[in-house]
Amino acid sequence: MDSSTSLYFANSFFVLVGACLVFIMHIGFSCVEVGMCRSKNAANIAMKNVMTVAIGVVVYFLVGYGFMFGQDAGHFIGLSNFCLAGISPSSVMEGAGVNNYIYFFWEGIFCATCATIVSGAMAERTNFFAYLFFCAVAASVIYPIMGHWIWTSDGWLSLLGCHDYAGGLIVHALGGTCALVGAKMVGPRIGKYNKDGSPNAIPGHNLIYATIGVLLLFFGWFGFNGASSLDITADATYISEVSTFIGGAVGGLTAALLTLALYHKVDPGMVLNGILAGLVGVTPGADVFSPMASLIVGILAAGAMTFAVPFVDEKLKIDDPVGALSVHGVGGITGTLCVGLFSMENGLFYGGGIHQLLMQVLGLVVILPIGAALTYVTFRIAGVLFHGIRVEAEDEIIGLDECEHGMNAYGD
Repeated sequence: MDSSTSLYFANSFFVLVGACLVFIMHIGFSCVEVGMCRSKNAANIAMKNVMTVAIGVVVYFLVGYGFMFGQDAGHFIGLSNFCLAGISPSSVMEGAGVNNYIYFFWEGIFCATCATIVSGAMAERTNFFAYLFFCAVAASVIYPIMGHWIWTSDGWLSLLGCHDYAGGLIVHALGGTCALVGAKMVGPRIGKYNKDGSPNAIPGHNLIYATIGVLLLFFGWFGFNGASSLDITADATYISEVSTFIGGAVGGLTAALLTLALYHKVDPGMVLNGILAGLVGVTPGADVFSPMASLIVGILAAGAMTFAVPFVDEKLKIDDPVGALSVHGVGGITGTLCVGLFSMENGLFYGGGIHQLLMQVLGLVVILPIGAALTYVTFRIAGVLFHGIRVEAEDEIIGLDECEHGMNAYGD
């Protein structure tokens, strides 16, 4: 076996392990969302997360992967390889150097991650089938087409130089934007706001679940970022693992210190979201951030999240039970912009001028409004198909476990 063949097998196995770590993140998302919401909706939340993966993988296999990585048409969309047609199990993904089937597995589980961000923001009052309809559209159209723009060598944003190493923009900022639109459209939970507009806290029922979920997400993120290099020998692999480690840790520390300063107590929920915000923040530039830059970006992302949560709750009047808008949306935007400032290759603070920063801004101003518009249209269609995207008030009060699934997550 020559060295190139050995590297092919090593990298394919490396990406396979990374994909499995990303799959574990769905357990983390489930635990976080269940823990931060009320017990009467736990089974519904669990089912939404399971079905996000089930539907996401199937529609991505049918059409999404072809739109994203098929033969380029006009630098806008892929138009081949639907249902993996024309791809041999032993073939090599062009430009990636890994097995084509392994690459599909890797990208397919990434795809499902984008959709699941929306689940948390719309939890406890959304029609189950309306949400699943959104998942199908997001995994087959919204995410793949915009992913083609930035994650293929022929995509128009990629050609211009917009950099999104592991999905801080195309997964997290986009997912957070979709969540913002969905949460606004479905409206707040009953009892969230008083007549004068002041918000009421609706605590989750199990902080331990949420903590386990965040730690599982942190663990999975080493695959999410580290394996995005697709090459176990690349410097980007080693740089991104350190960036991830530092970003998540300092994100939690930042949220702890800020909540202590602002509220005179350390807020456990905010600390958990601080870890996630730090991880999200370093994701778009994990391969080009120095360790010190990762520390700074983690602080900025977690700090922005800490102030965004009360702003969304109190000023925008958008009910987000898990803080998804602030963690993924604000954290993803912060990290995407920071690539233009802190990239060791061409960031403004590293003598690279303003071009990279402008390309990062371009990516945001293109992808986020289009993602928002497509989300709005999707939920409008879902509302027609399923007689509204929100459950009846009586069902919401009783709990979605009983009304949508005929069971209680915790038995008697």
